[in-house]
Amino acid sequence: STVKFTVCHHFWITIIHRMIQNSTSSLSQLKIDFQDVAHPSHELELTRSISTAIPPCAFADDTTMALKTPSNRQAAQELKTILQDLEEVTGLRVNPTKSEIILLYDDPSEEQKAILADFG
Repeated sequence: STVKFTVCHHFWITIIHRMIQNSTSSLSQLKIDFQDVAHPSHELELTRSISTAIPPCAFADDTTMALKTPSNRQAAQELKTILQDLEEVTGLRVNPTKSEIILLYDDPSEEQKAILADFG
């Protein structure tokens, strides 16, 4: 049903976001802090009152997540493991044929390009 999908989808994106945001492992390198993208004119009070990482957004069955390019395979593998675990729990999965990675303000190394290619 639509309600079941919506709840599962929200759970799915929230878990991924929280795991990246709170990670103390190599997974933390994927996090983009608001301070990295906020305009310097924003007051310190504002940046303290918002989440530290840019949260994902979703519309219907589309999800957008802003993540840094992983600099090692361990971070990419941890993310893949999370996605596989969430697929087992919710039945939702990333469809590589309908997914894309868009690089913004990034000049990935050959190793990073190979890591990204592993995602499909």
